[in-house]
Amino acid sequence: MAADPLKPHMSMFQRTLWLSVTLIAMILLCMGSCTNTTSFVYGDGGSESKAVYGSGAQTTEDRHLAGPIRSVVASAAIHVTVLHSDVTAVSVTAPADCLPRLQTGLQGDTLVIGLLNGTYKGTITATITTPSLGGLRLSGSSTADVTGLSGDRCEIALDGASHAIVRGTAGLAHVVVSGASGADLTGVSAARWDITCDGASTCDLAGAADDAEVTANGASTIDARGFHPRSAHVQADGASTIHLGRVDQLRQDISGASTITTESP
Repeated sequence: MAADPLKPHMSMFQRTLWLSVTLIAMILLCMGSCTNTTSFVYGDGGSESKAVYGSGAQTTEDRHLAGPIRSVVASAAIHVTVLHSDVTAVSVTAPADCLPRLQTGLQGDTLVIGLLNGTYKGTITATITTPSLGGLRLSGSSTADVTGLSGDRCEIALDGASHAIVRGTAGLAHVVVSGASGADLTGVSAARWDITCDGASTCDLAGAADDAEVTANGASTIDARGFHPRSAHVQADGASTIHLGRVDQLRQDISGASTITTESP
């Protein structure tokens, strides 16, 4: 096989830059094809037909589920709205031909929302009301707007270019944001935080706390300039950035061209 005539003349920096640009282009291409307002493929696209779902009129349908909803799991570019209410209810809105393929079901007290394998276009949303929500898990470019997070321990996990805005209170907020996802948690008040941001993800925090464990990896950014924990252990690795407000007792570990800043006392 003939040698690449360009390769001997490329420096290590040039090769690294070329690989980085290629990787970013691939990520942007994937994100552009997996949104909740354009066509996307979920699963393997389905084997029963080559149909593209989403040509019908936007239609709202109530889903009657027996039991409380304590957490929500959503995938496949679905937008979820969670509202605090004394009444538990679920409704979904989607193109009419998508509704039979939009699955909602309870696994214990967890509401799971997803689509059968296939190719879809259009906007698909779910609106949930519940007295108490303690968990949220999103994947596959899904989004959420949550009001009423509550509990002694609340779990938030976002992956696969998913994004969420969350408001509420928690004793302990355990958060994992990965895969180019983003979380706005400035509306969450928690006594303790355990948060990890990974894979070019972002997270915003604010308010006071007793204790915080904060970790950013893989070119992630945590903007917590309005966050003031009494004590915090902060770790940044792999060209990540963490901005903190005032911290009374701080332990920090920095590596790999990362940055940690704090507000002066």
